[in-house]
Amino acid sequence: MSKAKLNYWLDVIIGLAFVGTAITGIAFLFLGSGGYRGGSNPGFAAAFLGLSRTTWKDLHTLTGLVMTAGIGVH
Repeated sequence: MSKAKLNYWLDVIIGLAFVGTAITGIAFLFLGSGGYRGGSNPGFAAAFLGLSRTTWKDLHTLTGLVMTAGIGVH
């Protein structure tokens, strides 16, 4: 595979990971603050678009790591 083609596919992966990271980051705006706070936080177990806060956090971390790895390889 030529270097130009490799860089093209790396750019696609980095771009998709960026979009995923941005979307999950925006989801945190709607989920509110996390944390239990002794039961005084009604949004602790909140879901957004059918996904729990933990799932959004995991997706955010995963897409961020993919983006970072893609940039490192690039």
